[in-house]
Order: sequence, then C-alpha cells, then structure tokens
Amino acid sequence: MPVREFEFVCRCFELVSGLKVNFLKSSIAGIHVEDRVLSRLASILACDIKQFPMLHLGLPLHVSRLRKSDWEPLVV
Repeated sequence: MPVREFEFVCRCFELVSGLKVNFLKSSIAGIHVEDRVLSRLASILACDIKQFPMLHLGLPLHVSRLRKSDWEPLVV
C-alpha cells in the first residue's frame, strides 16, 4: 500500500473513531527496505525510524525467529 494511502486510512480512522494518530510518537521499520526509501516514508509521515530488533509494547520483535534468551526478560 503506498504511504499516502496508508496516511489516508489513518485519517479516516481518526474521523470514524474520534481518536487521533500521533505520527510524532509513531515509528516505521522496514524489512528488506533500502534506507533511502525508509527515510522518505518517515519524512512523509513525520515519524521516527526504528531498526530490528526492537521492543513493541514490551515484546521483542525481530526479523527472524526469536531465541529463548530473547524472552527471558519477560519471564517472571
């Protein structure tokens, strides 16, 4: 989906839900995406760029299968 269409869908979501997508608090990450393309997308959406591995809502995200050690911080 082109980035402008994604932005449009987010704006439609805002109108329907009454919630607001804050792109300044959002980030974008790419898998097999050139850095220049990712930079361009981030500048259009006015968001940050993140690299894998990363945490999302406290859960580890990685482009490949997570190892057992990646989950250890979550095990109580």
